[in-house]
Amino acid sequence: ASNYSKAVLLKKARLIQQYLRDGLDVFVYFNNDANGNAVRNARLLKRMLAAMKVTAPA
Repeated sequence: ASNYSKAVLLKKARLIQQYLRDGLDVFVYFNNDANGNAVRNARLLKRMLAAMKVTAPA
């Protein structure tokens, strides 16, 4: 089962923030497992990005 730590997801959130600032398109995929970690990880990453005020450009 794969479950990303908060530290790893925070690094990813910072990368996403930079990519968006650079005008790049960003797509995030999590491979779900029997424990449902993908859903938890995606929700946590979404909350991290919101807290950082990261939004996709219009």
